[in-house]
Amino acid sequence: MARDIMQLSICKRSSSVKSSRMRVMIKKVVAMEKKLSKLRAGKNRAKENLEKYMAVVKEKEIKCAKSRKLIELLSKENECIQHFLDLAVPIIDAEDNGDFAGVELLKQSSELLAKQIDEIQAEIMNGQLE
Repeated sequence: MARDIMQLSICKRSSSVKSSRMRVMIKKVVAMEKKLSKLRAGKNRAKENLEKYMAVVKEKEIKCAKSRKLIELLSKENECIQHFLDLAVPIIDAEDNGDFAGVELLKQSSELLAKQIDEIQAEIMNGQLE
């Protein structure tokens, strides 16, 4: 009989220890679920922030491409003007000395330059409107 009481006491203690351990485990699981929930929320915020950042980067890439194109067109315009000046200066110097043979060539060159500049300006305007 004493033995039965002893075993019953051990069983009660053991079940009480088991239920105590179970409560501790349940608390740990609940705490981990909360942490997991916070991590998921953080992951979603990070994903949203990354998407916003990528949109900004794409927009800046587009602006850079437009700027590069504008620089390219302005360089082309500058080259046309420089070519005209390289051609015009000797003709003007010759004209100052009484040689008017290059005046017609200078007139044609200036018309060509005006046409080229108009084309480049049109390209620039089209690029800015897009």
